[in-house]
Amino acid sequence: MVIGAGTTMLSIHADGAAVVTGATGGVGRALVATLRESGRFSVVLALSRSSNPAFDVESEGSIREAAKHAAERGEIRLLIDAIGFLHGDGFEPEKSWRGLDASHMAKAFAVNANRASASHEALPAPLPAHREVGICHAVGQGR
Repeated sequence: MVIGAGTTMLSIHADGAAVVTGATGGVGRALVATLRESGRFSVVLALSRSSNPAFDVESEGSIREAAKHAAERGEIRLLIDAIGFLHGDGFEPEKSWRGLDASHMAKAFAVNANRASASHEALPAPLPAHREVGICHAVGQGR
């Protein structure tokens, strides 16, 4: 699915909720704005570490709380994961092989690879079994 200017998203049933995790990053913000402008969803829920409730992929409790909050907003029709980690928390992108750091790589793997299973494991109950649900992982930079 490509989301951009003029996208109608006709393959996704109207109404229901769209949920974007990582909504304060550049990619996440753009997706939230596009989804809201589409008018296709009754609610577009923008989740991030600074949202209320907070959604922190490294905190199972925050994932469960955010999933409960999302389920209370309506039937989830679209879930977009726009979380990514390249630098931050004292880490910088490596410029050469000499710049590789095991703890940086472990953090990047934990956030970028494990996030999908962690965030989606919390959501199966609210996802409707009788309809299609769009799930997308958006790729962006930095956290």
